[in-house]
Amino acid sequence: VIPDDPTTTAKIRVSDVLDSTVRDTSDANFSIQGFFTLTAPNGGEVWPVGSTQTISWVSGGTIPNVKLEYSRDNFVSDIQVISASTPNVSNVGGSFSWTVPNAIASTVKIRVTDVNDPTVTDVSDANFSIRANFSVTAPNGGERWITNEDRTITWTTQGTVANVKLEYSTDNFATATVIVASIPNTGSYVWAVPDLPTVNVSNPNLRNPRLTKVRVSDADAGHPAATDTSNADFSVDYYLVKWLVRDVVLGTELSGLTVKHSVTVDGVETVSWAESVLTSPILRDVPANPKNQFGNRVPYKAVWTKSGYFDGSKDYMADGVCRDELGNANPSFCTESDQQFIVPMESTLVHTNKAASQFVYDAAPNSFTVDSWLDRDGNIVPAVKEAKVEL
Repeated sequence: VIPDDPTTTAKIRVSDVLDSTVRDTSDANFSIQGFFTLTAPNGGEVWPVGSTQTISWVSGGTIPNVKLEYSRDNFVSDIQVISASTPNVSNVGGSFSWTVPNAIASTVKIRVTDVNDPTVTDVSDANFSIRANFSVTAPNGGERWITNEDRTITWTTQGTVANVKLEYSTDNFATATVIVASIPNTGSYVWAVPDLPTVNVSNPNLRNPRLTKVRVSDADAGHPAATDTSNADFSVDYYLVKWLVRDVVLGTELSGLTVKHSVTVDGVETVSWAESVLTSPILRDVPANPKNQFGNRVPYKAVWTKSGYFDGSKDYMADGVCRDELGNANPSFCTESDQQFIVPMESTLVHTNKAASQFVYDAAPNSFTVDSWLDRDGNIVPAVKEAKVEL
């Protein structure tokens, strides 16, 4: 067994046990030295930039301290010091916690060397990789993004990456659709959300949101594969709009309605909804408004018709902002939908309308009261909300 006695001047002598004059000695010195076996990384590992990884080795002989280095060209010219001296347990080995540097490559090796004897060394048996480290920050799960909206995909990067690839998937990346094959790695990208929701079988006027994820990948040539996806699904959806089509005087919901819902972009009209025999209230899902050639969003137009009534129409923006009858943002106005619109329709019949008031003076309490109403064909109209009386 070779002793733990490192030296460069060792010789061996052999002698006759019965005659000490019969002997021979090594012609020249030889060395006794320790050894290393690098155990990790030893080839095939993929370590992300910025992550904390453990370099480990075993050793033989008395070696109190070791030097650690890495290289991307098998230690020909690219030699980077990890630690000039870190403790080693003699005849056991050691480990070192390493924060992986920004040195993206697929040809990386580690070298461990005796600080006191540079000939005692070991290198990774094969290459390992250092890759970029991405983190998708939006959408990262739980968001609701609407078809046709411009939404910003964001991510962070550890490591130098010039270009990235963006994709989305509705099946957890069993299949993927490319958003953009290669763009500068700025950390953000404005995405026109695609039309992914599916038709609700029970009610074709509604849509089922589509659960989706996005993925960012390293698009630089020669770099090891590096990617990150949304932590959880987000949904691609439509806005839900509630239509209240009412008699302008009576305030009652109308039935037997026909609607034509369309949008005209750069002179071309597209009808997205045409249906008859509808009864108010009516729920309908719609995507965000499309854009024209100048990048401006174009309003939708809904035209409502009913026999015996003048047409009612509404031009509107599907932006998810609930507004009351006065046009003020008021979330409480939309209890069942993202947006709600009231369309008043007036009968084509000739009516007799008059404003009436009744005045009463009571001398005992010295009070004067006024009751006012709108009379239509001999009936009080219940939908009137305000009256002005001049004396």
